[in-house]
Amino acid sequence: MKNKMRDNHTTEITDLEQLELSVRARNSLTMDGILSVEQVRILGHRGLLKLPTLGRKAANEVWAAVQGIVIDGDITAND
Repeated sequence: MKNKMRDNHTTEITDLEQLELSVRARNSLTMDGILSVEQVRILGHRGLLKLPTLGRKAANEVWAAVQGIVIDGDITAND
């Protein structure tokens, strides 16, 4: 899953590896089987907080990173 340039010149990020996350946050998500931005969006912020390997600080970091990206021309706004 690589960046794809869209007609409106925004970059689509689908893989969590492309986000600037701390090693702790990325490893925690991987251990819980969360590998894509879409999976995070489906979980929502509350769902992230319920993951056993992800603490509040890391959950907030992940959610802030996902909210700040553009997907299909819309800023994510789930939860």
